[in-house]
Amino acid sequence: MDHVQRRSELAEAARRVIGRAGLEGATIRAISEEAGFSTGVLTHYFADKNALVLAALSVTVERSRHKMAAHGSETGVAAIRRLMRAELIVDDEDRVDQRVWLAFYAQAPFSDVLAAEERALDHEWRGLIIRLLAQAVEAGALRTGLDLAFEADRILALVDGVSAMATFDPRYWSKRRQQDLLDRHLSTLASVQRGR
Repeated sequence: MDHVQRRSELAEAARRVIGRAGLEGATIRAISEEAGFSTGVLTHYFADKNALVLAALSVTVERSRHKMAAHGSETGVAAIRRLMRAELIVDDEDRVDQRVWLAFYAQAPFSDVLAAEERALDHEWRGLIIRLLAQAVEAGALRTGLDLAFEADRILALVDGVSAMATFDPRYWSKRRQQDLLDRHLSTLASVQRGR
């Protein structure tokens, strides 16, 4: 098997373990069992647990970037709605990703590497949403003169907050409730921005 593919499999196994048991539970033994390999295989591909954990974060980051690229030909508010709906917690894989993010968020204030990774992804999301809002303004769907950075921050804060709450209380924060909150927020923005 190719070296890159094996590293990717091990990083994905680490992501699943972190999503299930947190960073504390992501031992080399637990990850090797999840991957179906000996601990020796892990230590062959990764220098230490920290390197493996960072690889798991990279998998989660790439999954988020894949969602970023998935708005296809949609533009403006429609693209924002689709992108942000994809970031909500609606299935088991979303829950794993969110638990991984929360585990890393808890550690980021104490790690320059993790903090930089989190900041970089936040800046990418913010930049994309600002561009999509600007498209909506150009298309006449939103009024001119908006503080696009502020509106992007509000959308990101809403989705991040709802996603975290849905991780802790999935029964209350159903897929429908999450989507309704996002859709109402976007509709309110659009109606206010059209001067209604």
